[in-house]
Amino acid sequence: MSSTVNDLKDKKGANPFLDASGEKHIAPDLWEPYIIRKEQIDAEIERLSSSPRPDNGRRRSYIVHPLSESPGRGLAAGITVSLDVLLPGENTAPI
Repeated sequence: MSSTVNDLKDKKGANPFLDASGEKHIAPDLWEPYIIRKEQIDAEIERLSSSPRPDNGRRRSYIVHPLSESPGRGLAAGITVSLDVLLPGENTAPI
């Protein structure tokens, strides 16, 4: 059974430590740097700007590293980056 952060918040005095004595260190899988060029960003802004306004008002593209996998696709492990476009006079729906 997996725990969520909310489950842990409900457990007052929960021990935040996990004993790893004697375990072998596993090196992280480091990704090569990934460069997003200005031209790519400009083209994506243009694409989003020309698309119809979605119901929630958010035209959004996530910027993902080629090595990232679902779930949790991101620019780096645990880091989500998005490009959002809002045209003049538009509003987004409340979150």
